[in-house]
Amino acid sequence: MTTEPGEDFFEHLDALLRPRDGEPPPVPCDPPTPEEIFPPGTDYTVRGRITENCGSAIGVANHPVEVYARLILHEVCIPQGEPPQAYVHLVTMGTAETDGDGRYELSFTSDDFLHQVEKGEAGFVRAFIVLRDPVTGASLAQAGFGVIPDASRVFTINRAIPQCLTNSTPIRVMTTSVVSGAEVFVNGVLRGVTGQGVAPGMLYISPPLSVSDQIVARKLISEKPSNRSAHADGSSQDWAFRVYITSAPLIHDATGDNAALNLHVVADPTVEQVLRLEPDNPLVGFHLRGSVDWDASTAQLQNYGSSLKAASDFLYNATDGQMFIEQIELDDDGHFWNEADVRIYANLDRPSAATVGGIAGTNGYIHLNPGDAMVAGVLVHEFGHYGLHVRDEYKAGVDWDDSLGPPRCTLQSSDTTGPFAKGGPKDSCIMRSAWPGEATKICSGHPDNPHVRGTPQGAHSCWDRILNQYCDDADPERWVIRTPLDRNAIIGPIVNPVTDWETRVTLGQTTHPRPCGDVILTVTRGGQPVNGIHVYLRTTYGRTVYQGTTNRRDSIGLADGQIRVTGVHEGDGIRCLGLGFLNFSLLTAGHEVTAAECSGGNVRLSLELRPSPFALGLTVEPALAPRAALIRVRCGAALPRPPDVRALLPGCDPLVPQVRYDPSSGTYIGQLSDLPKAGTIVLEATAIDTQQRQVSSITTTGFEEVAGAGAEVWSADGRFRVEIKEHVLDRPTQLMIAQPLAAPPLPGVLSLVGGPYSLLSSAGGKWGGTVSVAFQFHRSDSAAARWLRSAEQVDIVRLDVRTERWASLGARVQPEDFLVTADTLQPGLFALVARFTEGPKAASG
Repeated sequence: MTTEPGEDFFEHLDALLRPRDGEPPPVPCDPPTPEEIFPPGTDYTVRGRITENCGSAIGVANHPVEVYARLILHEVCIPQGEPPQAYVHLVTMGTAETDGDGRYELSFTSDDFLHQVEKGEAGFVRAFIVLRDPVTGASLAQAGFGVIPDASRVFTINRAIPQCLTNSTPIRVMTTSVVSGAEVFVNGVLRGVTGQGVAPGMLYISPPLSVSDQIVARKLISEKPSNRSAHADGSSQDWAFRVYITSAPLIHDATGDNAALNLHVVADPTVEQVLRLEPDNPLVGFHLRGSVDWDASTAQLQNYGSSLKAASDFLYNATDGQMFIEQIELDDDGHFWNEADVRIYANLDRPSAATVGGIAGTNGYIHLNPGDAMVAGVLVHEFGHYGLHVRDEYKAGVDWDDSLGPPRCTLQSSDTTGPFAKGGPKDSCIMRSAWPGEATKICSGHPDNPHVRGTPQGAHSCWDRILNQYCDDADPERWVIRTPLDRNAIIGPIVNPVTDWETRVTLGQTTHPRPCGDVILTVTRGGQPVNGIHVYLRTTYGRTVYQGTTNRRDSIGLADGQIRVTGVHEGDGIRCLGLGFLNFSLLTAGHEVTAAECSGGNVRLSLELRPSPFALGLTVEPALAPRAALIRVRCGAALPRPPDVRALLPGCDPLVPQVRYDPSSGTYIGQLSDLPKAGTIVLEATAIDTQQRQVSSITTTGFEEVAGAGAEVWSADGRFRVEIKEHVLDRPTQLMIAQPLAAPPLPGVLSLVGGPYSLLSSAGGKWGGTVSVAFQFHRSDSAAARWLRSAEQVDIVRLDVRTERWASLGARVQPEDFLVTADTLQPGLFALVARFTEGPKAASG
C-alpha cells in the first residue's frame, strides 16, 4: 500500500484513527506499537524512481538518495473535527544512489529502526526520501512523507520533479534564509518560482543560462485589500495594491545620475546563482479598474490601454523605480462604472480630476476626459491625488508668498536651464504639471531642489506624504520606501528593465451592431454656429451618453458650434438642448443617424436649433433620506397629465420614477432612492401639453456623499466644482451640482460665461466653514481662452435667495490654468460672469 507523493501524513493518520460508522473514539486511545506494525527482525525495502522534467520526463541519474523513517507518537485521543496531537521521531535508514534511469533501492531491517525509538511507544511508522545534490549536498527534493509499506513489506516512493536538475542553472533566493515563492526573471521574462517541487528557495532553469544573462527576483510581501468589488482578478480577494521586495538595488552616482537597477549578471551558468532580497528594494504595484462611458471602438480601447501602460512607466520613473501600475482591467459602455477607479467620459469639456486618497475608499475616482486619458502625464498627475494622496502644486494655497512669483512646487522649476528647470530630467513635481515636456519627478525636502510651502500640498513635500501612506508599520520593517533625502541625491531618469513588470492590461469590450464611429456635429441657430449647447447621444440599446457642449477647440480642429460625438451607431439619436435660464426658454434639435450617413466614414452633421413649443426644465436635489434625490420638473405649459420621466445612472438599469404636481412650487416632483455614494444622474422627461404638443428635455447632475474628511464634487459637465475641506461637514452629507430650473437676470452689463449651477446640500443652507467653488475650463477650450484674455472684469456671483439678487464673491482668476475660484460660506446658485469693453465675447445657448 502506498500514498501519493506529497500526501500529508497527518491527514492520512487522522483518517486511520477516525472511528468507523460514526462511533465515538475509544477511550483511552489504543494505537498499535511500532513492534506490532514493524515486527522485529523483519526485512523491508524502499524503492522507486526519480524523474525530472527536461522537456520530457527522464530519470535523475547517479544522484544520492537518503531514506528516513519517522514514528508518529500519540498520547491522547483525537476528538472528531480536531487535528491530531502528535510529535515525530525521525530516524535515518540509509542511503542509496539512483542508476542511469533514476531508479534506486535500499533494504533494511526493522531492528535498524526499532532500536532508535523507545520500546512500547505507540504510533505509526512512515517513510520518506530526500534527494541530494552530489556536488554541494544541498537538498533538491523530498517525497513520500505519508508512505506506508505494502503486504510485501516494500515502501514504494516515486518522485516526479517538475524542474530539470541535471541540465540547468540552479538559482537560490535568500533573505537571511532561503525564500520560497519568489518569482525569478531572466532578461526581463518570468522563468519560474522558487521552491515549487524542489528544495525551499531553489529554482532550476533549463537549458542552462548564458554568460551575461541578467537575473532579478521579487517576493510578494503584502497585498492590501480593496474596498471596491470587481477587483479580485489575480487574487482570492479584491486588492488595491501589492508590495514586493526585490533583489535589485537602485544604483546611481553621487549626484543621482546614471541611475539603474543593479541586476544580477551571470558569470558562470554552471554554478549556483544566489539572489538576495532586501527590504530597501521595494516595489509597489497598484491595481486599477477603468470604465469608458461609451461603446468604444477597438482602437480607442487599445489606445487607452497603451496610455495606462505609459502612465505606469511614468510613475515608475517619478518614484525612482519603487511604484508602478501592476494591473488594470478596462471596460467600455459604462460597465463596472460604479466599481471603477478610473472613469473616462465622452465629454471633452470635462477637466480631469481625482479624489485625494480615493484608492483607500469606495466612492473616490479618477475622472478623465477622452483627450486627457491619452496623455500619460495627466494620468499620473491624477493618480498622484488618487493613489499617492498628494495635492495640487500649480495653484496658491492659503499661505503662498506672492514675492516668490507664480505658485509652483519648487522654485527652480522656473529656471530656464539646469536639471531642475521645467522639462528637465529632475523637474519637480508631477503635481505641478505633468504634461509632455514638463515635470517628471516628485518633490522632496532635498536641499538641491526643495519643496516650497504655500500650495495646496502644504508644508510637507509629496515624498513625505507618500512615505507616510506606504511605509511598513511592522517592526522590523518588511520594506522601506526610500526618498531623495534617504539616498542623499535626487535621482535622474530611470526605466523599468524587467519586461514582465510592465502593466498587465485586460480589455473588456462590448460591441453593439452597426457602429458608426465618431461624428463631427455643428449646431447652428439662424445658420450661425452656437456654443454652449448640450449634446446627448441616445443609443438604440437604451443608454444616454452625455457628450458635452458645442465649443471651439482649435487644438483639435473644432470650430465654433462644433462637438465630436463619440460611440455613435446607426439608428442612434443625437439630441441638442439649450436652456435659457434667465428667461426660461428651450432650444432643441435632434437627429437619428442613418445607414447612409454611417457608410462613408468621417461623418459630419449639422443641426439647426429651434425654439420648443414650450419650455421644460429638469433638476435634481438632495432628499432628506440617505442616498435619495428629489426630482423636479418645471413646465412652461399646462399638462393634462404628469410628464414621463426616466433616470439613468451609469452601470445601473434605468429608473422610471413617478412624479406628481406640487401646487406650492408649481413643479412636478418625484424621488429616486438607493443611489450610489457618488456619480451622475441623467434625467430625461417628455411632456405633452393640452394642445398635444410634445417636448423632451434632458439634464445631467453630479452628486457625491461627503463626510468629515472632505472631498471635491464636480458638476456632470466638469466645468464647476466645489472643494470641501476637512471638518467643514460634521456628518455625511449628500452634495449635488445641477442645472437650475431658472435664474433671475444678471445685473448691469455683466455677461454670463459659465453656469449657472445649483450647489445643493442635504445638510441645509450653511457650511461649517469656508468652501471653495471653481469654474474650470479645459485647455483646448478656445472660447474660454479668448474671453479670459479680453474680459475687463471676471467674477463669480451667488444668488441671494432672500433678495433674489446676485452678490459678488470676489473671484480669483488663473488664466494660465483656465481656472476661476471664489470662497463661500453656504450653498446656492452660482454663476461665472464677465464684463467686456466691447460687449460679450462668449456665445452661449
